[in-house]
Amino acid sequence: SLFVKLLDCDNGIVLDLAGGTGALSVKLRNIYPQCRFVNIDISFGMALVAASKAITSIIADATALPLPNNSVDAILLRQALHYIDTPSKALKECRRVLRAGGVLLLGQFVPFDEADRQWMLKTFSVHQRFVRGVYTVTDLERLLTAAGFRITATDSCIVTESLTRWIRRYNHANSQEIEAKLRIAFKEKIEHGGERRLFNCDADICFENRFIAIQARI
Repeated sequence: SLFVKLLDCDNGIVLDLAGGTGALSVKLRNIYPQCRFVNIDISFGMALVAASKAITSIIADATALPLPNNSVDAILLRQALHYIDTPSKALKECRRVLRAGGVLLLGQFVPFDEADRQWMLKTFSVHQRFVRGVYTVTDLERLLTAAGFRITATDSCIVTESLTRWIRRYNHANSQEIEAKLRIAFKEKIEHGGERRLFNCDADICFENRFIAIQARI
């Protein structure tokens, strides 16, 4: 993955911020066994799952980290910034706890263009109502710079996924209603076109996501 390529961790403490169930920490721990991975998430349930995988877990808000200044060597923030009410505050906290010479890896799915951004906001309002914003690459770069980081590397890739698989990843009480609304939105997107590629695949709808990974240092 892009995070494996950009982590650059010889040893020390790696903070998986808003790391959920610790899946990323487990993957990277196998590649960087010399590093100690610490998962922070605001959800007790997710932190508990991460702890069951032998990942040190802390329940905390990303905008108020219970860590001393200059206490970690690397920070992972993957697919989480869009859930945070004040991303600028979270990034300033990352700046505070990161040691000199440390690295922050920020990864997000980003829109292909402004029309695609509006479409993403529309679909998230149906399917992922905890999403607080959809950020472009420029938005992310500005947030990092404002928080005191300098961008040292970027990379991106296209990830293809099916609509059914995306819907079933989340446990919705009214899943049939949500799926019906999303299928309408996706069919409209296919008709209107755009840079994002959507296509029919085996009685389903498949779509491309653009993932950006940014390496930043202080």
